[in-house]
Amino acid sequence: MVFQINAGTAPEGDKYMERQKHGFDMLYREIPDANYSYSIKTANDKHIFTMRYQTAGFSYQRYVVLNMLKTKIFIGTVEYKKQDEDRVTNHEQVYHQS
Repeated sequence: MVFQINAGTAPEGDKYMERQKHGFDMLYREIPDANYSYSIKTANDKHIFTMRYQTAGFSYQRYVVLNMLKTKIFIGTVEYKKQDEDRVTNHEQVYHQS
């Protein structure tokens, strides 16, 4: 399992999340086995874009979090083998393992 975390100043413009979503929509509609899904939500004064997709034996979860003022951004990616999906997405199961 690989984790990648980046943070910084957000790009200017009010439509950043929408542009990100559109770009990934265009990319993954061309890959039939990607099992691409996404959500855009607002929680705790943050805009949150979450996506999941698969390629060549691996699954990915990507998170883009933008503060309400749209000045700061956090991007996180988790990469794991497809056969580990249940362990990764079921946090309670992972937490109880030793």
